[in-house]
Amino acid sequence: MFDASNDFTTAARQRIRSLFLFDRNMADTEAMGRTLVERDMLMEWDLKTRVKEAADLEGDFFALKTAATIPSTFGFLERHQQKGANLMVAHRLSMYRTGTLLRGTGKAKATGS
Repeated sequence: MFDASNDFTTAARQRIRSLFLFDRNMADTEAMGRTLVERDMLMEWDLKTRVKEAADLEGDFFALKTAATIPSTFGFLERHQQKGANLMVAHRLSMYRTGTLLRGTGKAKATGS
């Protein structure tokens, strides 16, 4: 946590910045989550049967319904504006990476990395 000069290490500084960023955005994140549930914008995502590397993951997984099928998308964006749009775009992009990331995790487990 501290380097030889008794200062925070780079890794510790990154963790502290992440903690402050997380704290600063928690209320907005909770509000967006409530809106997503209220407007029925989430669907269960059967990740465990779609990607074999996910089989040992705990918990349930949810994904945003396709925006074109959700009449309340505009209401969500109106309420949460740029942060809401960022959430939706980041979620969509992450959907494309999930399988690749989980397959990489499976390979890391197999090699003991």
